[in-house]
Amino acid sequence: MAAVCASLIPQQLARAARPRFSATAHICRRAFASSPLLRDPATSSQPSKTKNRHLKVSQPAAPKISHGSLAPGSIFDEDDGVMPSPYSSTDSRKPQRLTSRDAAADTDATTDATSEADSASTANSKVKVPLHERDQDNLLRALVPSPNRRARWERKMVIRSIRRRGRLTRREEIARTERESLSKSHFFKTSVKKLMMVARQIAGKNIDDAILQMRFSPKKVAKGRQGPPGAGAG
Repeated sequence: MAAVCASLIPQQLARAARPRFSATAHICRRAFASSPLLRDPATSSQPSKTKNRHLKVSQPAAPKISHGSLAPGSIFDEDDGVMPSPYSSTDSRKPQRLTSRDAAADTDATTDATSEADSASTANSKVKVPLHERDQDNLLRALVPSPNRRARWERKMVIRSIRRRGRLTRREEIARTERESLSKSHFFKTSVKKLMMVARQIAGKNIDDAILQMRFSPKKVAKGRQGPPGAGAG
């Protein structure tokens, strides 16, 4: 029995190893066939140009380089008679030389332009109108954009002055005859309570009396509104 088993084991091993060997041989054959050494040198490995033509991206053409020239009267200009860049030559490499005919044409054009400007200025000076003869409607359009509203306001003020017989209120009289000093800030050096106490002291007084009152006040906010230094209480 042992002899029979010993004779069957090599046969089973040979059968099991045969498919692996055949698969290994097939892989080696495919790798050897695909080797670039066995290919035809006439056939290239690059893909066909006509086949991948739709994949090619067209590159934009490089911009044409144009060489300019120096401006007229430039400090870097060594030669006389070199024209500026608008008159550059066709080869775009060297500036074109200024000929006598071109120089004469340029001078004629400049003289014509200056003569036209002088004639226009003289015409404008001749048409000048005195100030008292000018049309005032053009000025009133800017100063009084709503003439009807302005007329209503003037009529209202006239009626008010007639009803009061020319008398003015206390506020209107102060506004017409005295100066006014207004201060609006969030950074006063005092509280609102102390500020109201100072405001009551100068209520109804004109600006000169209010300044005089602030000179004798010990409040910090009053010191910021005092007149010239050294005018304190004795």
